[in-house]
Amino acid sequence: MCIVLWTTQHPDYNNRDEFLARPASQAEWRNFNKDKRCDVLCGVDTLAGGTWFGVTRTGAIAVLTNFTEPTENRSASSDVRSRGELVMGFLKMYASEEADSDGIQAYLDRVSQEQNEYNGFNLLVGSTKTQQGTMLGYITNRCDDQFSGNLLRNARQEACNGVYGLSNSTLATPWPKIHRAKRLMQDVLQEKSDSDAILEGVFGMLQDTSGPIRTREDMQRTIHVEPFLLASQPNGVQVGACGSKHSSWYGTRTSTVLMISRHAPRRALFVERDVYGCIEPQNEHTQPTLLDFGLESVRANHERRYEWSL
Repeated sequence: MCIVLWTTQHPDYNNRDEFLARPASQAEWRNFNKDKRCDVLCGVDTLAGGTWFGVTRTGAIAVLTNFTEPTENRSASSDVRSRGELVMGFLKMYASEEADSDGIQAYLDRVSQEQNEYNGFNLLVGSTKTQQGTMLGYITNRCDDQFSGNLLRNARQEACNGVYGLSNSTLATPWPKIHRAKRLMQDVLQEKSDSDAILEGVFGMLQDTSGPIRTREDMQRTIHVEPFLLASQPNGVQVGACGSKHSSWYGTRTSTVLMISRHAPRRALFVERDVYGCIEPQNEHTQPTLLDFGLESVRANHERRYEWSL
């Protein structure tokens, strides 16, 4: 189950939990609007065509987590739209122009009108370059969350010393892992000073685990989800456990850190790392291997790093 944490003073970071064999492309600069420049940095879900996290050269940001609910509450209809298009839509809109607070709110309003066309989601959209500084908006289509559909001007009570968090419940009803992650991130920010130390400190805390997953409820408490077998289709799409003859490894698939400097000249650093290697989708008996980023060969093959001026 995914986790997103952010602060306007230090990095944003994200763990993406997914079936390890689900087809998806790595983060890279992409051209969606037929311009000459590739202005959207994101990975792409090959099955559905959307994305889970991305940023533009102009400083627009969007990230999505699924809302965890019983399988019977999720629609299996082919008419249900891909939640990843909510992230992609915002990034495409602001691929070549800066988003302001009015534009962010307008996008939230549009999503609100269409929210019942999707299974449960949490969506954060915003910009690092509004006149008010970094501005984020939030919307969910599950539960009556007090922050949903609005800019997060009044969500300070949800922060831990300036650190905010969101997982697979709503912003106002965080899972236990969010409380722990906020404290761990605050420790990193207090103990580290230079950007390289902060970067490695954040990646380190994203590995925090409460142990093996034995029930789905265990995922509410662990930041890093160790791989476990979950009923699925062969292509990594989740199905109900009843009657399923196929299982796939599920766990934390990638970790991403986005760091943006506050003062001119403003720079952005985006680093995405695979978490596990040796993923064999057709072999349920081969445990995926946790990657060691202390090794140069692992960094060369499993890390994507991008830096640019805002």
